[in-house]
Amino acid sequence: MTILVAGGDSAIGRAVAAELERRGCAVAATSRRAGRHPSLDLAKPPTTWEVPDASAALVAAGIGSLAGCEADEALARAVNVTAVAALARRVPFVLVLSTTQVFAGDRPHYPADAPVCPANAYGRVKAEAERVALAAGGAVLRLGKVLSPHLPLVQDFVATLRAGGTVEAFADMVLAPVTLDQVAALAADILVGRLSGIHQLSGDQDITYADMARLMAESVGSGQVRETSASERVPAHFIQAHATLAATGGRTAPSSVEAVRMVLAQTLSLPGE
Repeated sequence: MTILVAGGDSAIGRAVAAELERRGCAVAATSRRAGRHPSLDLAKPPTTWEVPDASAALVAAGIGSLAGCEADEALARAVNVTAVAALARRVPFVLVLSTTQVFAGDRPHYPADAPVCPANAYGRVKAEAERVALAAGGAVLRLGKVLSPHLPLVQDFVATLRAGGTVEAFADMVLAPVTLDQVAALAADILVGRLSGIHQLSGDQDITYADMARLMAESVGSGQVRETSASERVPAHFIQAHATLAATGGRTAPSSVEAVRMVLAQTLSLPGE
């Protein structure tokens, strides 16, 4: 079985490709960078894509930032929706990564079958991409905040705390974090099993960014945390009161607190840390 990973040089793309290879799958990981093959840039015409024969594909590429989608929603739609539809016509099963932002975030533990109600361009575009994947018989994986040792936010918090400095973190903006390893394992399950429909993975509870920073400070044993307000720096329609999703497929939502601790331990064990 060959599985295509579009965006194979992204953090999630690399992690899923590695997990699939660990399970014995053949993986074709694409890149949009010059000189890398197979080449696949969702912003370019499908005639330029190098798409090998594959039984399934993960879309881990595209415009993935709230600000990027807000700046040019039409471009974001072309890359994240129209291009995904073109890929779905060439690969039998497509898994699209999505987000809690397809919901307004006004209540916790949104069920998978709840009507989408995005409050910003990023959520609107992702909701459209979901419809494309599902209409083609594929799958959607909605995710809470994905933490990894190489995430700049994590690295910045840890470096500041270890130096005895003060981390400024939002006390009015929440996340329901999961680890990159947890995402890779579930995405691989979906791709190998071709499990169509909507899947959801988030932490079991909302925590603020200040809560996360305090957990890190406790484990590091140094540094301080100063609470700040997201409303002073972040557009209101980006801020959700809740970021948790109801677990799907009979799974239990992983612990938000343990996700932070696991990623912190991985970060502290990196060479040079």
